[in-house]
Amino acid sequence: MWPIELTRWVYRMRTENLTQRLQTTLEHLKHARELGSKLSDYAEAFGLNVKELYNGRTQLQRKGLWPKTRGSPLRSPELLAVQVTDAVAAPTDEWMCRLTGPGGWTLECRQLPDVAWLSTLSSATSKTSS
Repeated sequence: MWPIELTRWVYRMRTENLTQRLQTTLEHLKHARELGSKLSDYAEAFGLNVKELYNGRTQLQRKGLWPKTRGSPLRSPELLAVQVTDAVAAPTDEWMCRLTGPGGWTLECRQLPDVAWLSTLSSATSKTSS
């Protein structure tokens, strides 16, 4: 990990080589972020061409000078209320875990699935249901 001063120096050296248009775009992006504003709202409020801001942002992202963002904001996970009770051994002829997906599918398991597997399944189903 680089020291903060060296990181700032490298960033300054990389931004000094930008065209005036990209330097201006970078300043607008920083200002919009500080205000917590969407880029389209920021452009409208300041009378700027939103397409030019988006194009400039893409160029800055390619140069590694602006973080890449996802197309849609991440949804926060839903929290479910649970009540913990004493564990009881499940009979071998009964299902221990039942998962129901957004498409109506059901998966029944005789034992609890591995957490990594459940995480992979959850992310795959959330991508297909969006």
